[in-house]
Amino acid sequence: RPSARRVRFAMAARRALLAALCLLGAHVGAGAHHEPELEFMAKRPFCRKSPEIHQLRWQDEEDANRVVIFGGKGFDWQVMGKGHGSKKDHEEEILDTPPKHRKEVLEEMVEEGQVKSQATMFGDSWSFDTRTRLWTPLTIQGPTPIARWKPSTTVTNDGKTLILFGGCNSTEVSGVMNDLWKLDTEFGYPRQARWTRLRSINPPRPRRGHITVANSTHLVVVGGKGWSKKKGTEV
Repeated sequence: RPSARRVRFAMAARRALLAALCLLGAHVGAGAHHEPELEFMAKRPFCRKSPEIHQLRWQDEEDANRVVIFGGKGFDWQVMGKGHGSKKDHEEEILDTPPKHRKEVLEEMVEEGQVKSQATMFGDSWSFDTRTRLWTPLTIQGPTPIARWKPSTTVTNDGKTLILFGGCNSTEVSGVMNDLWKLDTEFGYPRQARWTRLRSINPPRPRRGHITVANSTHLVVVGGKGWSKKKGTEV
């Protein structure tokens, strides 16, 4: 089974990847100081917190690694056709506003009901090419895990498969899950991948905020926060 040293290394590597993404402008750490991003403006993942971040190697790129993110919690910003002008008029107004003044304009549009926002969970998958600094939404074949935040993932020894366990589909801890998935990289461009649900016997209890590591034969899940009807929140 993985040693304590390997667990610490996995946690340190994850923090390093998160820091690298922030420096590259990935905007993965959601917060009040970030500018709201809307769907029609998206050329990269929306601002979020607690996504999963790993390096994966594609089948047709043996010498290249891409940073892949999945999930997280953020805000869903939608332009509405209310007030003066249509939805298209509001979108054009936002795009025509200089970036340094855009937040002020958006706040006014929220007050007038032209833009609305609500907390949401993300279930999208993106890849980041560290050579070109280009984000690409993954072309997913088949079913996908439901949107969530605070799951835990790890990568197999060959670097081509991502394993995902658990997470939470709501802001309340009662939304914890214990499903198991794998993401396999596939040939093709834009980047293609396939999620597959893995059925298991006697899985760990549903949880979020845990650690998952793997070796060549085993997957190990450590810690996290769970919930039960009798006891409520459990660590």
